[in-house]
Amino acid sequence: MSRTHTAPGLKWALNERAALVGRKLKLEGLTPLAEQHAEKCRQQLERARERLEALQAELAELTEKVAAFDRAIARLDSRVRADALGVINGSPKRYGEYGALSAFMKRHLLEAGSKGCTTSELVLSVRVAFNLEFASPDEVDDFRRNIVRAQLRKWQRSGDIEMTHRLKNGRQVSCWRWKQEPLLAELSADEAG
Repeated sequence: MSRTHTAPGLKWALNERAALVGRKLKLEGLTPLAEQHAEKCRQQLERARERLEALQAELAELTEKVAAFDRAIARLDSRVRADALGVINGSPKRYGEYGALSAFMKRHLLEAGSKGCTTSELVLSVRVAFNLEFASPDEVDDFRRNIVRAQLRKWQRSGDIEMTHRLKNGRQVSCWRWKQEPLLAELSADEAG
C-alpha cells in the first residue's frame, strides 16, 4: 500500500477549513437557542416596562392623595402636623388567606408523589396559581430563595419533606418529596414488582 504525502500548505488549509465548518455547525445549532433567549428577554423587558408604567401611575395617584390629605388636615387643625403618625407600611395579602401559600405548596408536593418536584417547578406552579408577576429575574430569585425555599427548608428541618434526585433532560436534579405513609396500592405494587 502506498502512502500519499499531502503538502503542508494543503494539509493546513484542509485542517483550518474543517475547524471552521465545525465552528459554523456549532453556531448554527446555537442560533435558535439564542433567538429564543432574545425573545424571552424582549418579553421580560416588555413586562418590566408595563410594570414600571403601572408603578409610576400608582405613585402619581398616591402623591396626589397624600397632598389632598395634607391640605385637608391643615384646614381641620393647623397645629397638627400631617406626618404626625409617621409611616405605616401595610402588607397586601398576595397569597390570599393566611397559610394559603404553604397549603398550596404542600398540596403540590403531595400530588407530585414519590417523583417529587424541583424548586423551579414549585415556583412556577405558585406563580401560576397565585398570578404572581415579577419585574425582574432578581425578584424571581428573591421569591424562590426567601419564600419558597425557606418554606421547603423549614419542612425539611421538621422532617416533613426530603430531598431526592432524579434525571431531567439528561442531568440529575434535586427534588423535594413530601414524606408520607405508603398507600396500600403502593405496597401491593412493591410486593408484586
